[in-house]
Amino acid sequence: MDYKLIKGKIEDGLGWVILNRPDNMNALNTPIGEELLAMLDEYERDEAVRVIILTGAGKAFCAGDDIREPFQDPLPVPVRQYLEGPGRWPRVTRKIKGIMKPVIAMVNGHAHGAGFDLSLSCDIRFAAEEATFCYAYILRGFASGTAFLPRYIGIGKAAEFLFTAKRISAKEAESLGLVNRVVPAAELEKATTEFAKQLAQGATRAMGLVKRALNQGWNADFERALEFQALAATAANETEDAKEGKLAFIEKRPPRFKGK
Repeated sequence: MDYKLIKGKIEDGLGWVILNRPDNMNALNTPIGEELLAMLDEYERDEAVRVIILTGAGKAFCAGDDIREPFQDPLPVPVRQYLEGPGRWPRVTRKIKGIMKPVIAMVNGHAHGAGFDLSLSCDIRFAAEEATFCYAYILRGFASGTAFLPRYIGIGKAAEFLFTAKRISAKEAESLGLVNRVVPAAELEKATTEFAKQLAQGATRAMGLVKRALNQGWNADFERALEFQALAATAANETEDAKEGKLAFIEKRPPRFKGK
């Protein structure tokens, strides 16, 4: 695909996905959404990519939907358009959740609206100290933001944020469990890259299975969640990395994982 609104690069097992509409704070419209889905598809298939990093160019991570450039509307049912229309962010978040590889959000600036959802759909979030998080839908008379937020912070706190469009700092997001690590902006790329490389050297196939079990068991009852764990454990045990891990333990050496 000829990417115009997304930049990508593959280095040291890391697949970088960079939203590249800095003049619009990387706001989402149909073209950038379609490019984002295409690049995620490529990285999902590419065995050279062990970990994916999603970030934004310029001062923002993603300011959400671009209301000045409405999404194309080829589907006759509005709900289906919202969920399945070309480039729509729910398709992107489902894609990120479904990729059997770790996906890290490097939140370099504002993550608002659908941009907040993009960050929460990733498995790990690193944020610059200056980053902010907000669901501002209610300020425009819109209703959204209900899918991810309560899963992380509970329905009561989520209701407060959504009713008031409260903007929170990276530090507050970290204290609530919405962000894994907050670092100065000048250190964000280095810290994220070092962590991602550490993951990329590990048993990334097993990480993918853990990711799937985590997502499947998120709202399941305990017995069902235990079944998902058992499926992940059984599948991981058949991987090349599991065999290498056992051999490395016996031979008293560091394992050399390949993500297979």
